[in-house]
Amino acid sequence: FDLETSSLEAIGAGFVICAVVKPLDGKPVIFRYDSYGCSPAKETKMIRALVEELGGYDILIAHNGERFDWNYVKTRALVLGIPITKRPILYDTLKAFRRCGFLSRPNGFGKPSASLAMVVDLLGIQNIKTAIYPEEHWKTIWETDRSKRKTAIDNLVDHCVKDVVMTEEVFAVLFERDTNLSLRRTR
Repeated sequence: FDLETSSLEAIGAGFVICAVVKPLDGKPVIFRYDSYGCSPAKETKMIRALVEELGGYDILIAHNGERFDWNYVKTRALVLGIPITKRPILYDTLKAFRRCGFLSRPNGFGKPSASLAMVVDLLGIQNIKTAIYPEEHWKTIWETDRSKRKTAIDNLVDHCVKDVVMTEEVFAVLFERDTNLSLRRTR
């Protein structure tokens, strides 16, 4: 699964614009705040549906899901008064990449980058990642022309779907190489 958000903090200006959950070898299930009739930072219906969907899986796979995606969903659920009753196990492909000890191009801190783009490149997976800039995120919220706002959300959803597809491919390559496997139930 993957999220796209309005901001990195899950309170104040931060909320979930869209999320994609893809069963292994299945079709993506798309959640977008406009489809649920939600307004910015009041995405209760969407988060409720997303939490229910995520709760239907025993294991979740996400890239940087342990540090970001799951915690973001959990925080938005708390802020919006939505209980999370099921705690799936989370397999984080970013952490798996690091556990495997692969070296990629150094990031800004001198450590091998484990960004999804770098991971797919190193593993020889076709990179279908699109570049989404902050302006595109802003258009999904503040664009006054409804048609242009819908197009911006469509682009963000497409980006999110592609990230989920690549994460599934990364999982398929890394899981067999992850000899120091780490699976934890979400908190």
